[in-house]
Amino acid sequence: MCKQPLIPTIKGLFCQQDGVEYSIKNGIVDFVVGDLTESTNFLLRSTDIIDNIAKIYEGPYYGTVQMINAELGLPSMEEMATMVTEMVDAENGVGLDVACGTGFYTRPLAKKMRRVYGIDISMGMLETATGYAREREINNLFCPCECGETPFPGWCI
Repeated sequence: MCKQPLIPTIKGLFCQQDGVEYSIKNGIVDFVVGDLTESTNFLLRSTDIIDNIAKIYEGPYYGTVQMINAELGLPSMEEMATMVTEMVDAENGVGLDVACGTGFYTRPLAKKMRRVYGIDISMGMLETATGYAREREINNLFCPCECGETPFPGWCI
């Protein structure tokens, strides 16, 4: 990944060091290099399926999870988001939500932190996350990338 500031271009952002131009799609910088449909990894090849369920992800999907959690006496999704947010000790700091999906946990974290970056392999999830963040005027920035190749070196273990 580029270790220098990226240069804005007409199509996106350019890394002089690597000679790679990262496109911007719907306001989201796409750090995925290559065609995922050609990946040897089944999950990466299947991101289009995940993209298609993004718009209903926090609706029917979470509703089912909520019912199962209630039956098992587990916390609701909102309660879990509150617990995760309370565990983070980074008041006014910067955070990284890996595999952020639609930003369900990213949004409450952003209320506590100066900025939270959300990364996910699914552009559909990130577009939905960006829409939710804009509606709520939350300071999140989302970008697609593979977890092993994040634009945030040293942030992931």
